Amino acid sequence: MLAGSHALSGMCESLFLIFYSTSIKKISIPYPEFYVLYDGADPYPDKETLRLSDLFENPKDLGLPEKSHPLLELEVQVLNINEGRNSEIINRCKKLSEYSLFMAKVREYKEKYDDLLKAIKEALKYCMEHDILKEYLEKHETEASDYARVACD
Repeated sequence: MLAGSHALSGMCESLFLIFYSTSIKKISIPYPEFYVLYDGADPYPDKETLRLSDLFENPKDLGLPEKSHPLLELEVQVLNINEGRNSEIINRCKKLSEYSLFMAKVREYKEKYDDLLKAIKEALKYCMEHDILKEYLEKHETEASDYARVACD
């Protein structure tokens, strides 16, 4: 076990040298942006930034020295894509706009019929009749139905 640990340590050092050595050209990677599209029924702001570090345990509680900042951070931009929210973003992508409308129809029919499966069936029918995600829904009706059931249950 110790020998494997030593080999892993050496490999990590090699990787560190590849990425950060001044004698080796640094590798350029694309600028990262992370997004989550929120389509839930609960109220949610149009935009919110979530930070992974907000979920970290307090190092003091683990008997570790407290650092001024974590050595790892990830920020994710959450965008509310429900109907009527973030229209400047949604309107730039027809499929996203149509998806938002499909989910709004599922919720509308769920309220009307008080029966989720009937609501999904009616929303699928409405959207196909009105050319909303029609091509996708014709090919993937079962998957769309399953997703809507999980998302709205």
